[in-house]
Amino acid sequence: MHPDQLVAAGHLVSAASVANAPFWFWWLVPVVTTAVVVAGVWLSRRDRRPAHAERSVDEYARFRAAFGHRGDGDDVPRPTR
Repeated sequence: MHPDQLVAAGHLVSAASVANAPFWFWWLVPVVTTAVVVAGVWLSRRDRRPAHAERSVDEYARFRAAFGHRGDGDDVPRPTR
């Protein structure tokens, strides 16, 4: 980056423009940041497991049936004599 470009960019955000921000803005920054952090933690800590194990087992049985498995133990290896 050319030094003249750095000087031009420095005029866009000067210390005076940040200091002249409205009073409510400085209260809004931490409130919004806190809300975003709390929402992120809440979303990351949610339980992603199914609430009902029976429904999960039934869904797995339907999945296996889609591939031709009857689910009656016919695909279980048996010892040979």
